[in-house]
Amino acid sequence: MAWVVFRVATDSTNRRFRAAIEARSAVILIPLGPALVALSAGDVATLSAKLVIAFTTTVLGLLVGGACFAMHSVRRHWCMQDLSDIEFVMKKVH
Repeated sequence: MAWVVFRVATDSTNRRFRAAIEARSAVILIPLGPALVALSAGDVATLSAKLVIAFTTTVLGLLVGGACFAMHSVRRHWCMQDLSDIEFVMKKVH
């Protein structure tokens, strides 16, 4: 029975780690490079177009990060509920 509790706790930790990586990865999606090149060349039209793309990508990245966080929270709740149920059963058995 202890193995089951350890396995559930390990799965919960792995999911938490994956969700944290996904949330961090989503925020790194800021492609400002082409906009900065257009700025250095003095091309305002290209600069504005690339900034729109950059900020749209940032907003989408934040939405993906928020979705990953929400999934992480739900999974964490499920795992904690399972651990609580297992602990309750263990107390009743012993």
